[in-house]
Amino acid sequence: MRRSSVRWMTITAGVCLLAMAGCSAYNPFFAAGVEKDSGVLPGVYWSEFPVGDGVRDWFGVAGSGDLTALVAAVQTSGYLCTSADSGATWTRRTAAGQRDWQSVASSADGTRLAAAAMGGLIYTDAGGIWTEHVIGGGPQNWQCIAMSADGVRLAAVAFGGYIYTSSNGGADWTQRTDPGLRDWRHIAMSADGTRLIAAALNGSYLYTSEDGGQNWTARTSAGSRSWRAVASSADGTRLAAAEFDGYLYASGDGGATWTRRTAAGSRQWRDLAASRDGGRLAAVARQEQSIFTSP
Repeated sequence: MRRSSVRWMTITAGVCLLAMAGCSAYNPFFAAGVEKDSGVLPGVYWSEFPVGDGVRDWFGVAGSGDLTALVAAVQTSGYLCTSADSGATWTRRTAAGQRDWQSVASSADGTRLAAAAMGGLIYTDAGGIWTEHVIGGGPQNWQCIAMSADGVRLAAVAFGGYIYTSSNGGADWTQRTDPGLRDWRHIAMSADGTRLIAAALNGSYLYTSEDGGQNWTARTSAGSRSWRAVASSADGTRLAAAEFDGYLYASGDGGATWTRRTAAGSRQWRDLAASRDGGRLAAVARQEQSIFTSP
């Protein structure tokens, strides 16, 4: 396996923490990396863009492949906000309502968006029109939503519930009972949406699927832990996972085997992100001043 998570850097970012995978963050402003084609490793330099007036409890962010198009979510009774210029200016999107947003996702070109509300519904956007989806019989404690590069495949997880998948842009959803009813916290997928990895809190294995969520495998080699976040390379073969209060783990074979990465220390990890090839990782933890990147 290549050294995808052996050596780690700490990037001091003041009070700003990036919502790495569009599922969680705690930051009073939205922060976005602005180094493009500069030869500088991602995460070294940051720009801070205040959105509107006052401090907000930002809880999720996602973007197009080049991060030109962005969507961000305010957690507590807030709105979704979008940007078409890499975060320089923002527009409040009121059509989806004022809700306790938990997670957002975007297609590679930024034209398709999805958002999940805690104790609420799933919302999708294509062409500026937001559509609500009642899944599993009613409101769920949605924790995370993921989207394929083309925006056609989606997956979402509910705390104290199930994993749900869609193969038609969110129009229809299937409840995946195979991995069980759990305190699901995070989910990630490959670019084509066929490979998935899901994480749950309170003593659970990591679960992976190689067929779009139809069948699932419990990955016991990483142990039964309280998992907080997962990340995936574009092809779904290189994966990373973070314990709620512990270490980071990495896999180079689609989740069959896992290696504990201790270089970044044992922390209260909150979110993870992986580069397209899976060779670079970024992580954020609770009560930390720094953002961690590797290599």
